Amino acid sequence: MLTKRNRKCARCGCQSRDTRTFPAKPYLQKLWVLSLGLCEDETARELESIRSRLRAKEDIRWCDSHFDQSGLPLKKRMRLDKGSTPVDGQEDEGEEAMGEGMIHHSTTSLHPMETSSSMSALAVAPLSLSQLDLQSSQQPGIDKLATYRSNSAISSVPTIAKMESSYRPSFNSQPSETEQEDEEKEEEEHNIRANYFLMEMSKLESLFRRCQECGGLIDKTSMCWKQIASAISVTYQCMECKVWSRWDSQPKKGKGRSMVYELNQAIPVAAFVTGTPIPRVIDFFELLRVGAPSDRSMRDSIRHYACPSIDRVYSEWENDARTVSKLTAAEDGIVVALDGQFDSPGFCASNCKVAAFDSSLRLIIAAVSLSITDPGIEGKSCRMESHGSEKVLEQLVDEGFTIKTRVTDSNAMVDSRLRANPKLQHIETQRDFWHVQKPMRKEWWKGMKNDETSQALSLWYKSFFNHLYYINEKYPKREDRALALEYVRSFIHHCTGKHKWTKGEQFKLVTKCNHSSRNGKKKGKGKNGQGKPKKAQKEPIKVDSPEYEIIKTMLFSPRFEKAFLISSSDAGTAMCECFHSMSLLYASKRFACSPKYYNKKMKLAVMHFNSLTFGELSRTRVEIGNCLLPRKGKIAISVKRKMTKGEHPWRKEILEESWKVRDDYEDKRFFKRIGAPDDDIYDVLKLEFDKMLRAEEQEEDEEDWDNVVSYPVRLAETRNLFLPQHEPFALGK
Repeated sequence: MLTKRNRKCARCGCQSRDTRTFPAKPYLQKLWVLSLGLCEDETARELESIRSRLRAKEDIRWCDSHFDQSGLPLKKRMRLDKGSTPVDGQEDEGEEAMGEGMIHHSTTSLHPMETSSSMSALAVAPLSLSQLDLQSSQQPGIDKLATYRSNSAISSVPTIAKMESSYRPSFNSQPSETEQEDEEKEEEEHNIRANYFLMEMSKLESLFRRCQECGGLIDKTSMCWKQIASAISVTYQCMECKVWSRWDSQPKKGKGRSMVYELNQAIPVAAFVTGTPIPRVIDFFELLRVGAPSDRSMRDSIRHYACPSIDRVYSEWENDARTVSKLTAAEDGIVVALDGQFDSPGFCASNCKVAAFDSSLRLIIAAVSLSITDPGIEGKSCRMESHGSEKVLEQLVDEGFTIKTRVTDSNAMVDSRLRANPKLQHIETQRDFWHVQKPMRKEWWKGMKNDETSQALSLWYKSFFNHLYYINEKYPKREDRALALEYVRSFIHHCTGKHKWTKGEQFKLVTKCNHSSRNGKKKGKGKNGQGKPKKAQKEPIKVDSPEYEIIKTMLFSPRFEKAFLISSSDAGTAMCECFHSMSLLYASKRFACSPKYYNKKMKLAVMHFNSLTFGELSRTRVEIGNCLLPRKGKIAISVKRKMTKGEHPWRKEILEESWKVRDDYEDKRFFKRIGAPDDDIYDVLKLEFDKMLRAEEQEEDEEDWDNVVSYPVRLAETRNLFLPQHEPFALGK
């Protein structure tokens, strides 16, 4: 039977099996810290220190010696007199008497309570006010004290720091539900940072019983409520001042005819940049019966305002990532990891995205999306990844990047196309090692399903792949890969029990195993002093057996030799796989998507991933926990880290940029209404008009202006010259 292990008390430092975990509720945390008997400032600092340690997942416990029979912490007596210090090592006595609502009077520092002035100096700790049992049948012996306690129990004004009292009330009663709700309400009011709140219609109607200007009654028959998507507007007439007034629940933004209520555009844009499908947003609002824009209105806002804003913000974030990569790059260049993802499994994909990573920074420095209808692909989805890899590398080369190495998976079409490009031929090719060993693992599993070879292959499975990964990481340099290949192939001798051999065609550099000798069972002393037998050696595989032939075929195949010699041990496509997994939050494979919106969702995923990476590089996003997970391929244990919440400022930038796009869109519609041309004629006229306004160039350009049409002075005279195919401008409309 398992027994409790000793744990260290964070309060006294002693080791005990009976300990209690520090509570998670805020009011209980204050209760525990106040029992330490510290002054107000020290109590606040200690409470904040403990909470920071709890956020860091530290296990804080107190032993049972600091608690009474009811489970509440015992208090240290404390004097707040000038020059006095808390009395350490003394716990409160008479908890039963204090539980009846009496105030405990310290015997170490007494203040006479004979006059009313001394009684008025009594103060109670703010937290302890919620602990007082005001419904107790036993009343205090002093009427003034009882009156003070009854009045202060419903007050939230702290007085203990001002009055310097040496008295402490009991902590024997638990807070009621009403007191807990009051405390939560205070925290919510203190943390109000939102701009919008939901309000029920009946509560809103109660606010319009009287006029907001004069306070007179409002004629109910004159009130007109109007819902505009997520906003509501009311017009009413005051019966006294006879003035018609209008109240809107949201401010309007924009200019001209394009002014809209703020949330009517912000809701669809925010939903799109956070990866929330529009149907789910509509279902959410319909379930709660909350006003929201229609499906058509949301999609129009995304198409006209969100998509251009994403392009603008993405270009800035992409430039930032490339700038950081250039500043931290080595002299010989950077190592780029490439990988693609299709929007659908199999050969029916219609879209594909390819991302290029700086392997040292884990930043995405280039990304493209392709469609099956793009030129050169000709409706064959298997061509999209190779074309995308070529595009991202050409972008980086054109931007001035020096690419030393590219790491890809085992896609032969990608390698063939990149080698054929003269601009990319100088880049060294490497393979991701996980994709190198993946075919071998499949062949091994296939042999394990065979009854004849399953037992032997199952015993040597872990040893083989551990040996494979170890050799790959031990010899990362290109000049050592031939030696590493022979060490990997030496497993064919090791599994048969042969650890030394002569040189030959297959082994020119390696003639023996590097591991220490094993002599069967060995015994060692454990914690209890008793010997514990270790595992015996696995039974060797017989030469020319079926399992021996399977291992030999895998190790000496030309395909494995070629892939292993160019495999990478420093960089891989694992970070690309992480990005592809995260990008499904924005572009799920379950739903079809047009090429335009697939490109926008890819950009959102790139900014999401890079913002998290920037947080790790700047140390603003740190690890707060981890868990261990087995890796089936590597036969090892991996650590999955839990990080602090990431920040995504690009979402707010897109939301703000959407209003600028709306203003630009309104300008275009205005010029269209007045009949302005869509070509560059207006730009030419505008440039000439700007020159005319420059006073310093007026005399120099005086002769030129005789033959140049100025806008709008001589616009009507030159209409047929500049705009033969357009109607005349409708100036003044």
